Amino acid sequence: MDIVFVKDLRVDTVIGIYDWERQIRQVVSIDLEMGTDIAAAANSDDISDTLNYKAVSKRIIEFVRESEFELVEKLAEQIACIILTEFKTPWLRLKLGKPGAVRGSSEVGVVIERRKEDYVHTRQRAYVSIGSNVNAKDNIKASLKLLEKSFGPLELSKNYQNPAVGFEGEDFINLVAGFDSALGVQGTAAKLRDIEAQLGRDRSRPKFSARTIDLDLLILDNRTVTKAGITLPRDEILKYAFVLRPLAELVGEQLHPEVKKSYAQLWDEFSGEKQGLAVVSLS
Repeated sequence: MDIVFVKDLRVDTVIGIYDWERQIRQVVSIDLEMGTDIAAAANSDDISDTLNYKAVSKRIIEFVRESEFELVEKLAEQIACIILTEFKTPWLRLKLGKPGAVRGSSEVGVVIERRKEDYVHTRQRAYVSIGSNVNAKDNIKASLKLLEKSFGPLELSKNYQNPAVGFEGEDFINLVAGFDSALGVQGTAAKLRDIEAQLGRDRSRPKFSARTIDLDLLILDNRTVTKAGITLPRDEILKYAFVLRPLAELVGEQLHPEVKKSYAQLWDEFSGEKQGLAVVSLS
């Protein structure tokens, strides 16, 4: 097997178990060796026929910068999972180091080797709310293509058109998509942000404003999570009809882990504004 490698990729992130480490950013160094077959690229001289180390590096830099893990072991595992599930490589060796973490040592860390099949049984079911009110149909269709490319087959609710909430603007189209993810909570959320950025989402705009695309992780294996700015199940499930109704279509019998009621029951008992939702086609 041929190898494409990246050496001493340095990224700043929040990493560590001590309180002071949670308040600062530290640099980690990453060495990657990724198994591949370069024969096609050697013949074609075309970047699309090989493992693009620039694309891999960009993806990892974006993920690591936004992550907040305690252990280098966890961060290394998440990086490996991203590379093996998103890029054309069946195997990798990854070295992740924390320079200067131990007095007298230039660097400490871990070295792991993983294969793509190692993550077959670690996939978790994710449900994501999708919304847009700027060129909505085209942006939603584009987001579905990128989600399918990243995660595989999608389970989709109906599409609902509803008035903008919290500001004056064009109607939104909203739906919920379900898929399997091996990236964990932070990895899945980071990939959603990456897709939003690809479709022109400006995260500097106010929360209640027009947007090209909005991808919100609602539940992941129906776990309760509060960490690194992520809360699951997402609060909006219980607040907005345009979130709860399409989610209940897909997981109606599943119990909300905190209120201990099924999502179908929550929709039946929903006390907020139910009016204004209209089923629409994306065609």
